[in-house]
Amino acid sequence: MPVMVSMGPSLEPDAEALAWTQSAPRAELWSSVTQPTLVILGEETIPVMPPAAESIVAALPNARLVRIPASDHGWEPSVMTPVLAEYFADCPTGQRHVETRSGRSTGEAGSSATS
Repeated sequence: MPVMVSMGPSLEPDAEALAWTQSAPRAELWSSVTQPTLVILGEETIPVMPPAAESIVAALPNARLVRIPASDHGWEPSVMTPVLAEYFADCPTGQRHVETRSGRSTGEAGSSATS
């Protein structure tokens, strides 16, 4: 039960985010996002996730989908590290969005972003 209690504070923002994603077609909502985006999908996740991931990739002009065999909706660092390393190594150089620990956004050459 402590896990459920610890999740409580995120439920309202999660619901708001989900409602926003249903407010219009994804292509309309996200067409202006041009930042390279990595969508990671565990192949053993719940059935709603693959179509959701595929629609996100279809809506974002610079998105890439990577499927992780034998993974569900949780991630092990030993699996995620090489996937993320390869993605960031392949990202185009130049201006990339960087979010600092303070939440401030900047553009810095040669940096990487995580979300």
